[in-house]
Amino acid sequence: MKNNIPSIKDTKNHWGEKTKAWQQWADPMQDMAEKFNRPLLHLAQLSTDQHILDLASGVGEPAISAAKITGDNGFCCATDFIPEMLYAINKRLNKNSTKNSTKNSTKNSTKNNYKNNLLLSAADMQNMPFKDASFDRIICRFGVMFAPDIKKTINEIQRLLRPNGRVALMVWGQYSDQVIFKSIGTAIEKTFNIKPDEHHHSIFRFGKIGSLSKYFQQTDFIDLNESQHHFCAKIPIYKHFWQAQLDMTFGHLLKNINENEKKLLDIAIKDEFMKTAHDGKYIIESNIIIFTANIK
Repeated sequence: MKNNIPSIKDTKNHWGEKTKAWQQWADPMQDMAEKFNRPLLHLAQLSTDQHILDLASGVGEPAISAAKITGDNGFCCATDFIPEMLYAINKRLNKNSTKNSTKNSTKNSTKNNYKNNLLLSAADMQNMPFKDASFDRIICRFGVMFAPDIKKTINEIQRLLRPNGRVALMVWGQYSDQVIFKSIGTAIEKTFNIKPDEHHHSIFRFGKIGSLSKYFQQTDFIDLNESQHHFCAKIPIYKHFWQAQLDMTFGHLLKNINENEKKLLDIAIKDEFMKTAHDGKYIIESNIIIFTANIK
């Protein structure tokens, strides 16, 4: 697998193009997001009154979930170096707030108080605009592997954490363990002879246990740990469930295909997923790694 990491300019352009797809699928994918959030937020040891920084928040998670935990005297700051992603968070919050206010028009609701605990900041994780020792916890879900210079990112995490602070970073495991990425990627290559690019290879940059931890050695961090978490979804074979992942992960490779080609690709993707089928269901397995460490 390639180890070339795209430059910061290429990475910004790449993710800027993806904003629309990520915004479109954010709410429909919320249940899946929560499944990934739970182990990350648990291992981050979040609690009320903390100041939390979420790196590469995308269109809102896990920052929104973290903000709900912080209580009246805490907050979570959602960051992303693509401002359009943060605009999408605002749109989601306003839309959901309108829905809930309509439902609860006859009584007060506390469900949306977390909006006051959620801050937004357009920021590059390699060069953050915050004072030293500003946060009790720093978290990141599926984002740190895209940092062109991981050492700069770690230096910033170290600078921003308060004494006894904690970092928790979630990354994808090895490519071979990810059914959905493998199946769609294989179908695209078979159908159009389009191979995954450097941005796609970056997704699995820290997929081997220990590959992220080694960058935290000889720093002020202690109690370095990486834990593996296995997920398995069983989806009825009549469901066309892959469109979100196709759009969010591979959409930039497929901008120029026509409707007939889309149909051919759907057939190819289904054929790949059928290789996992058992008892009328696709077996969609994935593996993630959560890195945690404490600051001295």
